[in-house]
Amino acid sequence: MRRLFPVVPATVLAAAFALGGCGLGQDCDPEPPGVAGVSVGVTRGEGNDEHLVAEVTDWRLAPHPQVPDEGDRVFFHLSLTPVSGYYVVDERIELQVCGIDAQRVVLSCTDVTVEVAGDGSATVAEGDLSSTNAAATDQVVVLSNRIDGSGHSCADPKDFDGYTPPRFLSPGERV
Repeated sequence: MRRLFPVVPATVLAAAFALGGCGLGQDCDPEPPGVAGVSVGVTRGEGNDEHLVAEVTDWRLAPHPQVPDEGDRVFFHLSLTPVSGYYVVDERIELQVCGIDAQRVVLSCTDVTVEVAGDGSATVAEGDLSSTNAAATDQVVVLSNRIDGSGHSCADPKDFDGYTPPRFLSPGERV
């Protein structure tokens, strides 16, 4: 009887699986969330300046018009402005926005996608944060590190660009 497929020893299979994904020297650890502030320079990883400034221009507490029974939410505007003299390649940027209390403890976070204006002008996105204690919100901050990646993980060494987006912050963490 003739075998169609060669027998592969278990050690060879184990080595192949160990070398897959993160074992190929790719960094699979998520990036840190970055600097949290009302106005921050946008980055993609440690020190990779995107030549954009993200700023929470205003925020307010109000009931959501579609679900007023759920109480107040934090509504905000996020402005994205390219730095003068630089051309921004990406068409959209995804950032994490969080409501924090006076001790800088996260109450709630959401992701916001902002379109980048091709002419270098500022663009604005709106969003809202749902929190069990929205009234405790002292400030709304944006985190500098982008949460959008290339769409390829470190398990795809051919197309992975080396960037693993930061994890999403949870209520109770400090910024």
